[in-house]
Amino acid sequence: MILEPVDNGTDTDPSQTLTDNADLAIFMFLHQIRTGNRLSNAVRVFLIFFFAGLVHSAGDYMAYNDTRFGAMVMLVLQACAVIVEDLVQQALANIRGRPLGKSNRLWRVLGRVYVLLFTVWSWGYWVRLHLGTSYADEMGDFGLVKFAIEMIQG
Repeated sequence: MILEPVDNGTDTDPSQTLTDNADLAIFMFLHQIRTGNRLSNAVRVFLIFFFAGLVHSAGDYMAYNDTRFGAMVMLVLQACAVIVEDLVQQALANIRGRPLGKSNRLWRVLGRVYVLLFTVWSWGYWVRLHLGTSYADEMGDFGLVKFAIEMIQG
């Protein structure tokens, strides 16, 4: 799953800031890594999620003086999952001898279920830190969020 730009109907893409920062970091500090290979793609994905974790952690600190970096843990776990998913897809393509192509409906549904379960599990590393705070009270009034918090609390 290589991160592609999202067309939101405007001239700027919100994710462009994160991908540009990751590309700049690779260019300036990791210029020995050739672009376009698995290693550079994995480093790029990791840096994109890492920078997003920094932004969210800064927000947690500014809003709630939270220095436990739950957002960073959650987003680094997400990056690792994306990298593993890319490696598995590449390995399957190598075994088959051709690209995977479009999945059938069953595999797409299973993939979405996997993403949802992994997201809820990794989200717990961030949300559990806030369950005893007013932040949880503010977040917990929304349907799916409330359901996820109840699942995490067990």
